[in-house]
Amino acid sequence: MKVIISHAHWDHIKQANQFDEVYINHNDFYIFELFKMDINYSKFLNIKDGEILDLGDRMLMVRLP
Repeated sequence: MKVIISHAHWDHIKQANQFDEVYINHNDFYIFELFKMDINYSKFLNIKDGEILDLGDRMLMVRLP
């Protein structure tokens, strides 16, 4: 199962390791350290601005601020 995380706040990230694939922009990793979150993000996949994700029945284009 896959999950796309919009940002790395604790209420979005704490259960992420339950998924087979976790997509998040790696620029958010500093938030883990800032809030001292014990998150194993070594297998998190980077998502980039303009990237298109195939969700099966729809396509999603990533737009980062």
